[in-house]
Amino acid sequence: MRFTTWLRATFVACAALGLIALLGATSALAHAEPDITVPPMNGSVDLAPPQLEITFSEEVADGTKIDVVGPDGKSVVAAPSQIDLNDPNRKHVTVELYGNLPAGTYTVNWTSVSAEDGDADSGSYTFMVTTGAATPAATPAASPAASPAATPGGTPVVVTRDQVNAVAEAAQQQATQQAKTEDNFDGRAYLIAVVAGLGAALFIYLFWRIVRPKPGERVY
Repeated sequence: MRFTTWLRATFVACAALGLIALLGATSALAHAEPDITVPPMNGSVDLAPPQLEITFSEEVADGTKIDVVGPDGKSVVAAPSQIDLNDPNRKHVTVELYGNLPAGTYTVNWTSVSAEDGDADSGSYTFMVTTGAATPAATPAASPAASPAATPGGTPVVVTRDQVNAVAEAAQQQATQQAKTEDNFDGRAYLIAVVAGLGAALFIYLFWRIVRPKPGERVY
């Protein structure tokens, strides 16, 4: 009887120790894995969001990062991953994405570092952008040789480069001719002023010769 009781107690103790060891091993093997994702894991959205979010299954530490690869195989991440400091559980991680992303399948590559035991884990998943940013329509470039000008009748008139150059050259010649005319006018006016000045000086000199006292005359 005593042996049976002792055997049962030993079995219970061994079972309890085994259970405790199993739970400890399970806890030691736990890793921080994506629990909630925005956009949804393997889901689809019309337009790519400005940032991608992952809420992990447990608290994460520095070294946790997210990379997003676009349909062309290039990263569309605009800034390093950030652990949300406003999250008291430190499970929420975000990463900013470039704007105006096109439609297609995007691959999210994540690496987590557990804040509990420092174990690292990694993985990937995809999501799809169905609509994407609209591609701007190409606008026709204006021809350097000719540009249409609207007329009152609505019919466009094509003005060639040669015509534009001819008009510009004629305007330049007219401006040069006007400048020459102004220069000639100023020259003639200056010559007239000089001649008038010399004439006035000569008149004053002759008048003085007439009215001045003769030699031997005495002025009282």
